[in-house]
Amino acid sequence: MLLDHTTSSETADLVVQDGFRDGRDHYMTKLEHSGVWLSDEPLDEQDGGATGDAIVVEITEEVVRPYEWVETSSTSTLGR
Repeated sequence: MLLDHTTSSETADLVVQDGFRDGRDHYMTKLEHSGVWLSDEPLDEQDGGATGDAIVVEITEEVVRPYEWVETSSTSTLGR
């Protein structure tokens, strides 16, 4: 499956060079979480994404499923 991570151009360059690094944030929840936010569709700022570049990651569904968050107000599947 293909998943997107939207970030600034500068951070995208660092991710390509060094890989992802876990972040810590509330990710639109009341609890703090750590990890990398991935989505099955590009997110803009209103959806919790950033302006800049989208990094596309190919990863198997079996790896993603334990971390998957399903947004109940739309059909978007969210992962961390």
